[in-house]
Parts: sequence; structure tokens; C-alpha cells
Amino acid sequence: MDNNQLQKILTQIGLSEKEILIYLVCLEIGEASITPICKKVNLPRTTVYQILERLRDKKLIEIVQKNNRRAYFPLSLKNLLSFLKTKQSAMQEQIEIIKEIIPVLSSQYQFSSFQPRVRLFDGKDIRFIYEELLDLPINEVLYTGNSRKIIELLGKRWIKNFIRKRIDRKIKIKAIRDKTGEIDDPFYKPSKESLRSIRLSPEDFESPTHVLIYGNNVALMTTGEENFGLVITSKEFSLTMRNWFLQIWKISTEN
Repeated sequence: MDNNQLQKILTQIGLSEKEILIYLVCLEIGEASITPICKKVNLPRTTVYQILERLRDKKLIEIVQKNNRRAYFPLSLKNLLSFLKTKQSAMQEQIEIIKEIIPVLSSQYQFSSFQPRVRLFDGKDIRFIYEELLDLPINEVLYTGNSRKIIELLGKRWIKNFIRKRIDRKIKIKAIRDKTGEIDDPFYKPSKESLRSIRLSPEDFESPTHVLIYGNNVALMTTGEENFGLVITSKEFSLTMRNWFLQIWKISTEN
């Protein structure tokens, strides 16, 4: 690996240009005082001091006192991996914080004018629709469709993981399911713990489209040849679909 490739990799993991320059010099000359490092990098002494301190904070070099002077030496190259893992951990913590504050901000700050919108998803992106609803400030989802087909599309492991996340977020689901799509697995049955209520659709009610109603959103999904998802964000349309769902719910059979 040449020096340019190495510099590119170190840049990608978060080191600045000057940090890379000084770090590579430390690797090259090993333990040294500040003077030879400054000569090699051709930077002011105060700048080199500051950067060496930053590299120590990142656990890439160590500073020791020897014969009344400071000596700098690079630590194990494995520390680069530790540094990257620390950054990943910090990033994950930030992601979790953002996830927590999105519902709070959504409930506190409302747009002055609500604009309806329509989004189209390819079949392979239907998972995004489910993931999105987990981050919204909602407490209930309404669903109609064939459970077996949607599980086949999204994957059994993935859908079970989604259900666990939904339960963790205390989002209830009220589902009208096609009798032909029922699965003999207790995990998908109605229960207080699963926050799930189920009814089976009437015999003459045929709907090859899966419907999710959550917040001001209505998602329509097909799992057949067309295989696409459509999300309509509209207060009026979502209210219409809620009323439609409740009428079907009344004439559906308890599971």
C-alpha cells in the first residue's frame, strides 16, 4: 500500500490532514522528541504540540517524560481499529438520541400549512414504510391484508424483529387479516403482550392490496406481480381510510 492510499484511509476514519502527517512521521521515526518531528513535518512547534495532544487523546500515540524532556512514540497499530470502533459507538449513540427527539420535536413543532404528498416505493423498499412508522409519534396502526404474503415479501426474521420494535415503542396494531393468509405460529396471534387485536375479514371481502394506516399516512402495498408500495400523507384521506377500516372491522370475525 502506497502512502497516498494510506492517507486516504486515515482521512476516511476521521483524521485531519495534519494529524495524518504527524502520525505517519511518528510511525516512521518511532520514539522521538518534538524537535525531529517538527523538522520532518515543517510545521510550527505550537501546532505540532497541539496535534500530538489530539493524537494522544485518540490513543494513537503516547507521551512520556524522559531525561527531563517529553518523548513521543506511536502505540500499536491495532489502536486504529479501537479508535474507529469508538467513533462508531459515539455515532450510534447520536443516532439513538436523534431517534428519541424526533417524536418530541414532531409533536411540539407543527407546520403552518399541511401539504399532502404521495410517495412511490419499489417492492424491495417496502421495508422502509414499516421502519418509518416506528419513528413517528403514533400509538396505533391499522392493517388489512394477507399476513402470509407480506411475511414472505419482507422475510420472517425481519418482520419478527419489526414486531418486537413496535412492541418496545408501545405501538398497538389492529389488524383485519385474510383468513387464507393465517399462519399457525403463536408469535403472530392476538395477545395483550403483543399489543395486537385481530379480526378475520368477511368471506366476500377480497383485497389483494395490503393497507397500513398510521398517523396521517396511508400505505398501500402489493405483493403480486406489480410489487410496489404507495404512501399517501393526507389528513383527509387518512381519516377516510380510518372510517373505511372501522366499517370493515365491525363486520369482521373475531379471531
